[in-house]
Amino acid sequence: GVIYLKRRKFQHALEAFDRSLGLRGPAARILQYRAEAYAMLGWRTKATHDIQSALEKDPKNPALHSTLGQMRMRYREFDLALQDLDTAAKLDNKNASVWTQRGLAHAHLGDFKRALFDLGKAVDLDDKSKEAWTSLCHVRRIAKDPEGAVKACTKALAKDDAYAAAYLQRGLSYFRMGEPFKAIDDIDR
Repeated sequence: GVIYLKRRKFQHALEAFDRSLGLRGPAARILQYRAEAYAMLGWRTKATHDIQSALEKDPKNPALHSTLGQMRMRYREFDLALQDLDTAAKLDNKNASVWTQRGLAHAHLGDFKRALFDLGKAVDLDDKSKEAWTSLCHVRRIAKDPEGAVKACTKALAKDDAYAAAYLQRGLSYFRMGEPFKAIDDIDR
């Protein structure tokens, strides 16, 4: 089921998770994966039901709270997402992905100061995380700090110079700074 999920074959993943649940009974991890497949198919009610069932079985699992937070972000419920991600961060404060998602939730709510703090923490926890670096670049850009975005993107590119999203964010930031030639150079990569 997990392989199908990663390959974006959600219907096959659901079938595999259903079989597994039939054999083993409701296990939190399987319910979490099935919820992710439902969410990717846009089946919000089933996804929410499964992840909440998983949380009933394992309320101290930060991955479950993180998954629920990410699902709520997908449904644009940023306040609720932030509550779930706060719980996940309290349970596991060393998870860069949780801090990245928290930063994005704060950004969607317009709180760029907290967003940048959380994204900075995510980058500190895992300086190789493309998700954290891209999000930091993006939030700096939308927070009207193109110079900070260029610096963050340049640091990300120092770690991986083939990272297309960092070039795009840096190019957009250069454009905002009034440097169209640098912008075009980055965006065309």
